[in-house]
Amino acid sequence: MKITKKQILKLERYLWVKDQPSRDELKYIKKAMRYASVFRHIPWIRMIGLWNSLAMNAWNKDSDIDLFVVTAKDALWFVRIVMTLCVSILRKRKTKNNHAGKFCLSFFCTEDVFDFSTIAIKDDVYLYYRILTMKPIIIYWDVYERFITANDWVDYEQFLEIHSDALKYLSFRWTRGLEVGAIIQLLNKLCKKVFEPRSQRTFEKKWRPFWVIISVDMLKFHDADARSQISKIVFEKS
Repeated sequence: MKITKKQILKLERYLWVKDQPSRDELKYIKKAMRYASVFRHIPWIRMIGLWNSLAMNAWNKDSDIDLFVVTAKDALWFVRIVMTLCVSILRKRKTKNNHAGKFCLSFFCTEDVFDFSTIAIKDDVYLYYRILTMKPIIIYWDVYERFITANDWVDYEQFLEIHSDALKYLSFRWTRGLEVGAIIQLLNKLCKKVFEPRSQRTFEKKWRPFWVIISVDMLKFHDADARSQISKIVFEKS
């Protein structure tokens, strides 16, 4: 996918991207970094990144805090449930009627599915920009580097000024992490058995939207998807 600087500039204008994070954005970035000290105790997490509007400097007073979470293989459902419990107990989870400044836990994948070109739509400039601006706050091993390498369809060199501060808000990085043992595999299967049917029922009720993904290695539950509309606006001739 060939994306030009002109198209990225047009996207940034459409999204109201700021040159630098605002005072409110810095406040909520620091909040995410603070709660990373809680999430880091879940050793089967491989990476957590700031994602979407907060990472793009396009956050507004009604935005939530989107997190992109990478887990170890065979721990996807277990990690998602544990993280959901954490933010729910702390009353920081996004709800239908209360989402401003709350955590949105709607995108999880295992370290086996880093190439996001497989979930891209035609001229997917918005996903391209999401990947380009993703800012990890927790990293295990070389997961972030492998994520970047797998998404080599994103031209990081061309947009180095955007990507250069990606690690600016990194709070925790480890060179080692726990492997998934038999007990966690069992708990993961149990979580999947209990919660997957509910997710599938919601998926069916919403007429199986293409942007929702429920698979062995990826859980993506965003309520809506404006990528087609954004691509049309960005790629239309001025």
